[in-house]
Amino acid sequence: MYGHEREIFKKGGTIRGGGLSGRVLVVEPYHEIRSLLAAVLVTAGHEVSTLADGREALEEIEKGDYGCVLIGSPVPVEHAGRSRLLIEVIAEEYPDLCESLVLVTTYVESLEILSLAARLNVFAVLAKPFSTIALRDVVSDCLSGGMTTQRWLGISEDLVDEAHSLRRN
Repeated sequence: MYGHEREIFKKGGTIRGGGLSGRVLVVEPYHEIRSLLAAVLVTAGHEVSTLADGREALEEIEKGDYGCVLIGSPVPVEHAGRSRLLIEVIAEEYPDLCESLVLVTTYVESLEILSLAARLNVFAVLAKPFSTIALRDVVSDCLSGGMTTQRWLGISEDLVDEAHSLRRN
């Protein structure tokens, strides 16, 4: 990666990959992870915008047209006078975008996060650590549209079943 690309990822910005195949917004508070996610997706040919902050992400979603929004760690955002998770606010304000959300998380043991993802019908939940191929493939599938089934990568079937049962309650 060139120095100017590293700087764009550090500050938050947009960079285009060769053979542009889709617009992706990466929201991840940790610079190193944000840079890695963006680099993989740019290499796959996607236009990638990166942000660390939930409030900025909501503003970008409002003005941008993203085929996929990839959210890293549970990102908090102040909304309507209280702290909430970014995915909750997106579901409330932009419900059609839920099927274009990819949640990348280490919180696979948190049934609260998993049941929220199940309830909101996000496109995919990708557990860290993951392969760059898995990341590239799930984002490409998300951008191609036509969600047939929610994807749970790197998460045991028992946890997925439990998350789905909690979402019904």
